[in-house]
Amino acid sequence: MKTKFSLFLIFLFLFLATKGSIPQVINFTTKDYNGHSINYDIEQDSSGIIYIANAYGVLEYDGRSFRKIPLVQGKSAISLSKDYSGKIFVGSSSEFGYLNKNESQKTHFKSLKKLIPGNKEINEVFDTYWFNDAIYFACSRTIYRLKNKKIEKVNGFSKTSLIEDLAFLDGKLLYWESGKGLGEVIGLNAQIILPDSQTESVREIQLINDKYAIFGSFGVKLMGNSELPKQTSSILSNADVSSVIKLNRDAFLIGTVKRGLYLMNSEGKLQKNITKKQGLQANFIRKLFQDKAGNIWIAYNNGIGILKWSSPIQYITNAQGFDGMGYSGIVYKNQLFIGTSRGLYRLENWKNGLQKTENFIKVNGIPEGTINYLHVANEKLIICQAAETYTLEKDKAVRISDGSWYGSWIWKTADKYDKNEGFVGTYEGIERYLFKNNKWIYQGHIKGFLESSRVMEVDAKGIIWSIQGNKGLYRVELNEKRDSVVSLINYADNTIFKSDDFNDIFYFNNKIYITTFQGMYFLNNDSLEKDTSFGNIKKYTERARKYDENKLYGIYQDQAYLLEKNNGFWEVVPSEVSFSRSSLVGSAEFFNKIAPGTFLMGTQEGFALYKPKEIKKTIPSKCLIRNIEIIGESQDSMLFFGKPKSPIELAYENHNLRFTFSIPEYGISNQIEYQTQLYQNKKHSIGWQNVKEVNYREFTNLKEGKYIFEVRAKKGNVVLGNETYMFKILPPWYRTKIAKGLYLLLVIIGVYFIYSRFKKQALKFKEEKERELEIKEKLHKTEKLEIELKNKDNELAYMALSYTQKKEMLATLENKLDVLSKELEHSEKIKVKSLKRTISSSIDDESNWENFQIHFDQKNDNFFKKLKDIDSKLNESYLLFCSYVKMGKSNKEIAELMNISVAAVEKRKYRLKKKWGLENEISFTDYLRSL
Repeated sequence: MKTKFSLFLIFLFLFLATKGSIPQVINFTTKDYNGHSINYDIEQDSSGIIYIANAYGVLEYDGRSFRKIPLVQGKSAISLSKDYSGKIFVGSSSEFGYLNKNESQKTHFKSLKKLIPGNKEINEVFDTYWFNDAIYFACSRTIYRLKNKKIEKVNGFSKTSLIEDLAFLDGKLLYWESGKGLGEVIGLNAQIILPDSQTESVREIQLINDKYAIFGSFGVKLMGNSELPKQTSSILSNADVSSVIKLNRDAFLIGTVKRGLYLMNSEGKLQKNITKKQGLQANFIRKLFQDKAGNIWIAYNNGIGILKWSSPIQYITNAQGFDGMGYSGIVYKNQLFIGTSRGLYRLENWKNGLQKTENFIKVNGIPEGTINYLHVANEKLIICQAAETYTLEKDKAVRISDGSWYGSWIWKTADKYDKNEGFVGTYEGIERYLFKNNKWIYQGHIKGFLESSRVMEVDAKGIIWSIQGNKGLYRVELNEKRDSVVSLINYADNTIFKSDDFNDIFYFNNKIYITTFQGMYFLNNDSLEKDTSFGNIKKYTERARKYDENKLYGIYQDQAYLLEKNNGFWEVVPSEVSFSRSSLVGSAEFFNKIAPGTFLMGTQEGFALYKPKEIKKTIPSKCLIRNIEIIGESQDSMLFFGKPKSPIELAYENHNLRFTFSIPEYGISNQIEYQTQLYQNKKHSIGWQNVKEVNYREFTNLKEGKYIFEVRAKKGNVVLGNETYMFKILPPWYRTKIAKGLYLLLVIIGVYFIYSRFKKQALKFKEEKERELEIKEKLHKTEKLEIELKNKDNELAYMALSYTQKKEMLATLENKLDVLSKELEHSEKIKVKSLKRTISSSIDDESNWENFQIHFDQKNDNFFKKLKDIDSKLNESYLLFCSYVKMGKSNKEIAELMNISVAAVEKRKYRLKKKWGLENEISFTDYLRSL
């Protein structure tokens, strides 16, 4: 608390000392928050979220976006307050309750009206206060107290009572009752402590120098015999006071219906008036509220505003009596001089903070044009204007250049020549001036150098160093008369530097430093030497300036910062305030130290006074998770409207998520950069990743597992509080533990099945092999038997053939003997006859043929019997012939066996086929084999 108070005194001193400046104002319209134009009250919860009582309900603002919380039957929210835990209580028209979060963390209104005993009809709840572990709801006729979940009426009021305000002051809960005066609520009893017949509308009660004061439509009034300055009473009586907040012991900010804001000190003197002209959205102000960061929130009749009261940035705008963009500024003889794109202006009595006027006065004697640079040399104000160079003489500018319109960029005094010699950088080279007879006198153009010299310095040797756009860094050495160049070196020609590497040049600790895109360099005996003490923070040196003897100050990525040396190395000192560099004047950013710790910067709208602060501890604001959404293919769905109380488990099909986050830092959302990282199963991710220009991060196709999402905010180089949240993505059904168990069971069953099948197949294979061997053996035996049978058939066939041939031969022999016996004698005939009997006996022996037939019929299903049934006249020769065909003998084999030709075989087949009446399509061989 002491720290906040001390910081506020610093800001207030700067504020009061610059009467013509105002804090930054940020306004919101109905298009920004999508609500009613009228707003009644403002409150902040423990997390930093801002709540606004709006005619359409309650608005919730996190520094990035608004949410609307409707009340019962669309009623208006009139008053807000919070308890010790940060819970927000709401007073409405004939209703009161509090804001609560449901399971999805969506904020909704919960009515407490049912807890009112007896008659539940109530008037508008115009004020709400937390006091002594209870919430008090003030209506026009009575006050209700909520304590321990019980609502009771405060005693001491009647049906004719008109309560107009409720306030917590000096450890007491006070109220104002019209026509009766100031009262105090003690427990459930109310009593008047300072009677007063005041009947005009009272809207605020305050303590001024330990005296109670009331504010309202009448202005302001001190209780008792004390009075405020008449001017204050007169002004406020015409302004119609609507709201008052105490900034500290010595200052009050007063909101009015007609005239915007007034700053009043503890003596009752009005010190500043901020109106619509200075940036307010309207002069009609309903309520003021100061958040924990010191910002002033304004409930307008037509919107919402933020007054960056605690910011070190104060603005001087065109409303203070000047025109143009800011290019230069300096304090000279207790006056603030500012140079714009339209001319030179001054504000009197700057040093004492007692300006004769709040508006700037234009300096005469200079034609309209940009004032590039202001400098004090030998107690003379040097004015570098777009066309010429001037000095100030008795509040009027006097030209000291030759009128050649070479322009005037910058002035540098040569310390080597006792500061009596000055140089001006122009569009074409450098001009020289001498100080004589208490005035600066033009000495002419320096010969031999015609480069534009907008950025330059003069070292202790009198050598001029000039940086020119994209051409390089020039070392300009002059002759003894200093009217011409004797040596000109461009460090972009013979060094490692490119022509456009050089940015700026400045004096620091008796050295000339040059900022480049390659880092910070300094001059050491006319050579450029890199300053390694800047380490890896060279990016912060691009536009560095001297802050004091030990620090540098500059801008990087829209963030103000300080550089300080520590143990021989420069390091970045966190700076609280950042601002948009785009608001500066492009390519001509003006930044000048006009007082210890106070800087003046040129902006597009004028100027900004900036007093940077060093912060050793980070701002306690915490990054908040505001939404968790499931990203769908056609439509997204909201899971939570904030951080869930416990980790969530999500089905695998919901593995595409969007986290929206914000930090309750107000008025600087465009300067906040978010960083996120994601851990899975406690394994670190790829590290912090920047979220550019948006306040959400999407994760798609997340694998199953436990995750930790972490988000933090950065304002420039200052890391703000982070937030973490754990969640779990469940596996798809086919990767659940049950599924994996089933898979294992299936694998076991499969293995068993495969094993059993393999075993069965092996057994079957073995059996088949054995069966195959058995078959092969049987086949072998069969083949062997068939061969044996075939051999026997062949033997029989040969026997039958031999028998047939023998029989035919004996028959032939017998016939020949018959012929021979006729020619023989009787005795010889007897011998021949005996021989014939022997031959006949051999012919009649048919045992071999019969055996053949029997054997062949047994083997071939009575083949001969079937054949004789077909043709009973077949002789032995044809029967034998048919048996050969049945046995599968070829024509050639048959011909050889029967001692006939192949043609004879074919003829026999043909004759038998024809004799048996077989059709031509039928093969004789197939026919016999089928029998």
